[in-house]
Amino acid sequence: MAVPLSAPMWLRVISMTGLPRRARAQSRFNALGTPWKFIDGVDVRGWPPEALAQVCDQEAIARRLGRLAYAGEIGCALAHRQALADFLASDEPSTVILEEDAVPGPAFENQLRSLATLPDRGIDILLMYTGCTVVHAGSSLDLGTFTLSRCAGRADHNLAYWVTRKAAQQLLAAQPPRICALADWPLPLTTLNAHVTHEPWVTHDRQDSVIDPMRQRRWLGFRFTWRCLKQCLAWNTVGMRYHLHDLAWTRLLKWRGMLGLRVISQSQCDVKG
Repeated sequence: MAVPLSAPMWLRVISMTGLPRRARAQSRFNALGTPWKFIDGVDVRGWPPEALAQVCDQEAIARRLGRLAYAGEIGCALAHRQALADFLASDEPSTVILEEDAVPGPAFENQLRSLATLPDRGIDILLMYTGCTVVHAGSSLDLGTFTLSRCAGRADHNLAYWVTRKAAQQLLAAQPPRICALADWPLPLTTLNAHVTHEPWVTHDRQDSVIDPMRQRRWLGFRFTWRCLKQCLAWNTVGMRYHLHDLAWTRLLKWRGMLGLRVISQSQCDVKG
C-alpha cells in the first residue's frame, strides 16, 4: 500500500478469503495510490440452519422478497455491515466501500479527490455503479470531473459507493445483528441523501461470481410470478410492494418523463470474464 496510514480516507474492499477473485482484487487496488484494506467476507454456505438463524432473520427477508435469502446474499449483507462497522470505528469522515469484483476505471483516483466537496452539498451517499437507478431529471450536478443526480427511487447494486458517517450509522441501524434485509439496500436511498454518478467509476467483473448464478435462477418466469401471487393472496403488503414493483418496473418507466424522472443504467459496462 503506497500511501501512509494517516491518509484521511481508506477504501474498504469486501473480499472472500481463498478465492481467485481476491488475488485479482489485490493486484487492482495495489496499483492505486490510495490506501485500502480488505474486509473479509463471510461465507455461510454449508452453515447448519441453527447457525444461520443466529445471523439472519429469514422470516423478515421472506416477507420482503417472497423467498428466503441465498447463502451468498446473506454473506454479502453481513460483509457490508462489517465494512460499515469498521469505518465507524475509525476517525475517518467518509469512506468508499467496494466489492472485490469492482474494477476501478482509469480516472478513479482523480474522481476520488472530488468527494471532499460532497458533504457541503448535503450528499451522504454516492453510488459509483448501478444496474438501474431512477433519479430526478432536474437534479444533475456537474462537479467538473463527474456529473451526478439525486436518487428518486429504488436502486440496485452496492458494488461501489462512497458513504459518510451519518449515512453509515443509518445503514448499520437498519441491519441489526440478525440481518433482515439484503445488502442492496436495507433503507430507501431517497431517505439517505443518495446520488448516483452518470457514468460508472468502476465496472463489474462477473467472473467467478458466487451470487449471480443464484439470482439468475430467481427470474424464472413462472416461479417469480407465483411468488408475487402468493404475496397478494396472503395480503403481505411489504412483499407484495416489492414484487409488484419489479414486475411493473419496465412499464412504469415509460411515464418517467411525465414524472420528471430519468433512468441511469450502467450494467452494460460489466466485464463478463
